This record gives sequence, structure tokens and C-alpha cells, in this order.
Amino acid sequence: MASPLPTSTVGPPSSTGQVDASSGAAALLSKVTDSVKFAFHQSRPWSEMVDRTSFSRFDAVSEATSRVRKNISYFKVNYAICVVAFVILSMLWNVSSLVYLFFLGLLWGWLFMVRSEPLTLGGRTLSENELFFGMVVFSLLVVFVFTSVGYVLLTAVSLASLGIVVHAAFRQPDELFSEGQEPSGGFLSFLGPAAAGLPSAVGHV
Repeated sequence: MASPLPTSTVGPPSSTGQVDASSGAAALLSKVTDSVKFAFHQSRPWSEMVDRTSFSRFDAVSEATSRVRKNISYFKVNYAICVVAFVILSMLWNVSSLVYLFFLGLLWGWLFMVRSEPLTLGGRTLSENELFFGMVVFSLLVVFVFTSVGYVLLTAVSLASLGIVVHAAFRQPDELFSEGQEPSGGFLSFLGPAAAGLPSAVGHV
């Protein structure tokens, strides 16, 4: 009796690269979602921002400057949310611009939120400052040179910033710091905890 012929399984080609890319995109989306949730969690009560009893005219430019500094320090997350929301609404008028910003956002998110290993270029390891300023230059070129989104984006950010300055100048911040302690950290410090503890496997995408 003849022995059975060995069977071979024929399947689709390996899709490890696609799996890694999908895993990286899912991890990036998860980190962005966590950062957004954490930012909203860190925001101040919106009722404090719009409390009509807290608004008054300022008597001098120095007083307005002090108000702006304190209010931006206290409401930095709320202001950031307002700027992003206003920019998104403005960009909806130009859908093609959202595509460029989406891919730029993915690149920024991967470099500063997902990436866990140092980035090397030409055999040289880039520092975080070099990477940051390099991304700023690259983003400016994409937005203002290679696409038409720059004008819309700049106008939206300028109008939103102007609204923030006006709000901060007329809102009295004294009662916000009754304990004599102002919030510490930079304007984007609320993204720090969400960006920490990244899985090391994502860095290999």
C-alpha cells in the first residue's frame, strides 16, 4: 500500500508588515483618544470661564497682562480645547486641508506619543529638541508652501487666540488662586501622563 503523499498548505503571503502597521495605527489612535480624554478630565469647570460676575474692565495694561498670564495658566486646557474646536470648524470649509492635517497629526503623534526608541538620521541620534524643531519646519513647509491650508489655519488660530486674550484680559483671576498657588507646567503639560507608559512594541512600527 502506497504511503499517502505529503500535503502542503497554500495560503496568502505573509502580511506581517500590514499587521504591524495596523497595530501601530491602532496604538496611535488609542493614545490620541487617551490624551483627549485626559485633557478633558484636566479642564477647569466651564462655568468658571463664563461666570459673568467675574468680568470687569481693567485699569491699566499691566493689570490686563497679569490677568492674561494667570487666566491662561489656569484655563490652559479649556483654551486649548477652544482653539482646536475653532480650528476644526474652520477647516471643515476646506475638506482637502483636513487630509493634510490628518497625516501631519499622525506623524506628530507617532513621533512624540507612540515612538519609544531614539530616532537616528544618517547614523546620528536626534535629540528631542532637534526632532521637535525639525517637525515644526516640516509642518510649516507642508502647510504654507505645498498646500493652501496655511491661510485658513492661520486665520482660525489668530481669531481664536484673539478671543482668548480678550477673555483672559477681562476676567478677574484673583479668586482662582485663593490658596496662593498657581498651576505649574507648560501649556501642553496636560498631555504628559497620557503619553507616558507607552508599549515598547509600538516603537518598532
